[in-house]
Amino acid sequence: MSNNLNDVNKRQEELIIHNTGSSSQKEIFLDLPPLPEIDPETIELYQNQSKIRKQILKILVDYKNWSVFYDILVPEVFCKNLARVGPVINGGKWICNPVRVRDFSTCILYSLGIANNPTFEEEFARFTNKKCYIRGVDKEEQYAQTLTAIKESNGSIIKTLVSPETNKSADSHTVKSIMRIFNDKKIDILKVDIEESEYIIDELLTIPICQMLIKTRTSTPTQSLEILKKISKEGYYLFSHEINSDYPTLCEYSFIHESCLRDYGVNIILGKYLS
Repeated sequence: MSNNLNDVNKRQEELIIHNTGSSSQKEIFLDLPPLPEIDPETIELYQNQSKIRKQILKILVDYKNWSVFYDILVPEVFCKNLARVGPVINGGKWICNPVRVRDFSTCILYSLGIANNPTFEEEFARFTNKKCYIRGVDKEEQYAQTLTAIKESNGSIIKTLVSPETNKSADSHTVKSIMRIFNDKKIDILKVDIEESEYIIDELLTIPICQMLIKTRTSTPTQSLEILKKISKEGYYLFSHEINSDYPTLCEYSFIHESCLRDYGVNIILGKYLS
């Protein structure tokens, strides 16, 4: 099974390289009159349902049914240009309006967890014209080709374990400690794809971060909900989630902070129900 997946990933990388910038690919648009970003009645429906979702989540105490939990989750804001950046499978991340990054004066993307698969970082760099500095972090040494790929994507990688506490003798650092190494004050987009990510959430919520793309692994829906509530209470809106169909305890969540909504062209609140 793993060999098959490796073959698929390799072929996927070849297809990404082959299709990037291909002039033979023609965009197809339907000849239809322009529509509003989203119909006002649809917004009202979402907002009314968000009240129900909030009430249901209050009674999900020690609940163990993952399907019901995931059924409740919907975007809290409307992101017009929602895009999955990176591989079609195994590594792509949902970002709200990444094209906006091209107009930023400066941009910082942190990628916690590379695992010798820099395809997300490479496509993000291509799509945004390498506007962002990419800070890669991984606890393991990366292959030479991975280091080269990140460097060519306007980035660099440091080897250290991301931890709630800094212990230089054990080669572990907090996120703030890593930011000091790079002399960064804020993070525009943060990708978290590391084991036990839930242990660094408290620190992440003290850092100015616009978009947080985080993978979590928990034992129960209740534990996942507690993480989502904690993030939501600090001003973040959920705009996407992607469930791992093989392991429902794994899920990718994408959040945007209220202070950054305008920067990414978000002006429609569908209903904040996580907090």
